[in-house]
Amino acid sequence: MVKILYSDVSLLDDVGIYAYTATLPLNLQQDVMKYRNAIDRKLALYARLMLKASLEEDGCGGLIHEWKRDDSNKPGICGWQSFNISHSGKFSVFAYGDSVMGIDLEEKQLLDYHELEHILHDNEKQYVFETSHAMDRFYEIWTKKEALLKATGVGLINELSSLDCTQACVFYADRNWFFYSLPLVEGYAFSVCSDTADETISTGEFDIKLTK
Repeated sequence: MVKILYSDVSLLDDVGIYAYTATLPLNLQQDVMKYRNAIDRKLALYARLMLKASLEEDGCGGLIHEWKRDDSNKPGICGWQSFNISHSGKFSVFAYGDSVMGIDLEEKQLLDYHELEHILHDNEKQYVFETSHAMDRFYEIWTKKEALLKATGVGLINELSSLDCTQACVFYADRNWFFYSLPLVEGYAFSVCSDTADETISTGEFDIKLTK
């Protein structure tokens, strides 16, 4: 099962950044404050507060001090479940569960999709361009590819066009990966990539006021 928390970080005023950041271990405080822009600090802060709240809900609050990044810069906590973070625009998303997973959130914006054709499989090009819903379909494919990148922790940049993400499942790095695209928040595309078929996914909005 994968549990997903998300929140609109713009609801926190800039002064509140410091008060909530102070509730985190020093290394995570530094991880938040390394960003110069307030919005980037908020996005990072919310993700780490969602991690902290999830650990505490599981009765594993002390594991927050075990936060580390592996050689591919993927965050993890030894002794706990798999988790992943994504953010875009004004939303931060945190997911965790007993599956190996990756998530990606993207704010939908107008762009020239043809400039990005090189990352698309032939079936994906047909899926995106032969429709009146090109923007929605492009972002669906893009978030699936990004979620797969994050799930595997392997650089796939040169192989993105070889993977057909119009399918519900792709085979890569000696295992099957399954895609789940969800309408998480309006105006955004969101996808989960998991190594589990028929994954159960729950979503909920995170309330920062409930954190300690």
